Amino acid sequence: MGWNKSPSVFALFKEMLKDEVRTVTYRNAIYHNKHLFKDKVVMDVGSGTGILSMFAARAGARKVIACFISSEDVFKVDVIISEWMGYCLFYESMLNTVIFARDKWLKPDGAMFPDRAKLFLCAIEDRQYKEDKINWWDNVYGFNMSSIRRVAIAEPLVDVVDHAQVVTNNCLLRVSCPLIFIKIQPMALSVPVNLPVTSSSVDNLSFPVRFERVVLDDVVGAVFGAKKAKG
Repeated sequence: MGWNKSPSVFALFKEMLKDEVRTVTYRNAIYHNKHLFKDKVVMDVGSGTGILSMFAARAGARKVIACFISSEDVFKVDVIISEWMGYCLFYESMLNTVIFARDKWLKPDGAMFPDRAKLFLCAIEDRQYKEDKINWWDNVYGFNMSSIRRVAIAEPLVDVVDHAQVVTNNCLLRVSCPLIFIKIQPMALSVPVNLPVTSSSVDNLSFPVRFERVVLDDVVGAVFGAKKAKG
């Protein structure tokens, strides 16, 4: 297991650990399905602080391999767990690393946590956010920098979205694909979108991940989004 001692790394770890929706979902998926971990060899890809590794160990895993910035080779494993999702699911994600680990070390009958993901689009209304982030360029300390504003409009903005700001239903952009089969390859999406909007809005991308091979009795779904402003 490798380790980067930069203070910014520890700040990121703390932020992720304090995300209770995400962390508790993983914990419940593991604890409610201890039969899939009992006496198994588990690999935690991108382990960070090792919280998922500790969940797996407490669920009865015989051995847990926590991998973080490591080039060491290991043996075949029964289960791969990873918190790999990036912004809008795929951006800056660890999916390629998880797929590499799956192809190299996961046994043919092995399990992955999570094992499915979907990508959705919806529209939100947030006039104040647009004013602060986009229209701000029209008057920067008395100077008109609206030429930068035109570029800023086209740039996705990563932030937290309040459910109260959503003004349409979700539209599925990417059909769920079993992670046990997905391959590393360029991904292009061309999907017709129908989002009836009753007021001015910006687009928001969100994604749920699923643990389909397991039973979740009481898990709250996590939604993470990045919004792109329209002029």
